[in-house]
Amino acid sequence: LEYGQRAVAAGPALGDTNVQTLATSYLGQVCYITGDFRQAIRLFKSSLELLDRESKGDWTTLGSGVLVSRAANARVWLACTLSELGEFAEAAHIAREAVKIAEAANHPWSLVHAYYAVGLQRFFQGNLGEAIPHLERGLQVQLSLNAEIPITFALIAPVVGAAYALAGRPNEGIPLLE
Repeated sequence: LEYGQRAVAAGPALGDTNVQTLATSYLGQVCYITGDFRQAIRLFKSSLELLDRESKGDWTTLGSGVLVSRAANARVWLACTLSELGEFAEAAHIAREAVKIAEAANHPWSLVHAYYAVGLQRFFQGNLGEAIPHLERGLQVQLSLNAEIPITFALIAPVVGAAYALAGRPNEGIPLLE
């Protein structure tokens, strides 16, 4: 946490947008994981302001590189954080932006996370019928990567499993939870 705060503070002095956006997003993820959701929201929004300024709001021209990944990722984590707090309307809007960016770039890693964010928002809202298709889509993209990024499987599979189990499909859900 301390090193993340130092990195965020050092970013403007270095004048390096990459350092600023990475440090801010990673510190936001730490805050999310530790339950400091309000601080996480501030950090993710700050990261998005920097990224949007750099892209001038046009993500379609950036191809499928690192900036697209960061733009989608910051939105994913912001949407997840907002969902944790029950701020579903804003979470849904932000998650849809993440999907739009990831789909336009055809960036698989970002797609998994973006579909996860949409599904998680719907899951937390109690709308399993809408959550499951998004979560399944994210899981399908993950599985198509041939486990290149196993951490994404560990992120999405338990939520898919829980959604299946709660929707009366425990035979499909339990293996994903084990």
